[in-house]
Amino acid sequence: MLRMLSENTPLLLRAEFHGPFLVDDVTFAQFVSDHPRMSTLRIASSQRIAKCFLIQLASATNLERLSLDNCSNIKGAELISVGKLPALESLSLTNCENLTDDIICGLFESLHSSRLTEVELSGCWRLSDASVVSLCSFGNKLLKLGLAEIPDISNDAIKQLLSTCSNLRQVNLSRNAQLTEEGLDSLLDSRNISILNLNGIHLLTKTFFDKMVEAFSALQKLDVSWCRCVNDEWLKALLSRNRKLAVLDVWGCSKVTPDILKLPCTVNGVSFFGY
Repeated sequence: MLRMLSENTPLLLRAEFHGPFLVDDVTFAQFVSDHPRMSTLRIASSQRIAKCFLIQLASATNLERLSLDNCSNIKGAELISVGKLPALESLSLTNCENLTDDIICGLFESLHSSRLTEVELSGCWRLSDASVVSLCSFGNKLLKLGLAEIPDISNDAIKQLLSTCSNLRQVNLSRNAQLTEEGLDSLLDSRNISILNLNGIHLLTKTFFDKMVEAFSALQKLDVSWCRCVNDEWLKALLSRNRKLAVLDVWGCSKVTPDILKLPCTVNGVSFFGY
């Protein structure tokens, strides 16, 4: 079916595949070859992507957005082919559980002069500080960052990354319970953050959150679930400065009460979850 579709859509610019369990590596490679103008490719939950497809990706010179989420068979050096994509702006490899530091560091080394502004590596649990530090090469070009659920990254590496990449707009560091404000203080220098996920970083203190209120005024979506020091008073201060805040997750924040919904600053469309 995909081969037939591929032959009849030579001008296709965007393609998304969710759970294509019957499509093999060679067919995906041919699909890339048949669509040289394609700018967006998303493949999720495929265990059959392998060497042939990854090598063929090097020919997709117009590809701007590439997502290969939950594709656990990606584990070889062939991923370096992605580093040959001159137009690439967004790369997502979430939950590709066999990726290692050697692979990611080699990939980012080849991409350091690219147009890449968005990187998502959440759930790649084999990664560690080496991969985090390799992201520093993108500097202030980096606008979106996802490093959730990577237990071996440290405060030192996160601090170095956030100090170097201070132009971030979207950040997801959720479920990294090992992190503290020692690593995250530099996050407060990214004053234009609009989407922030700190879910499960329960070691953050009231001092950090108070500084966060002063630092951020452009938040639109925030998740501070399971951050135990979050309370009504802090939320009131945060909401008074972030008038565009639309979504707020506070699951597990036992000091937050339903009274927060009665405040004048919360009645203008803020969606609360988990209070």
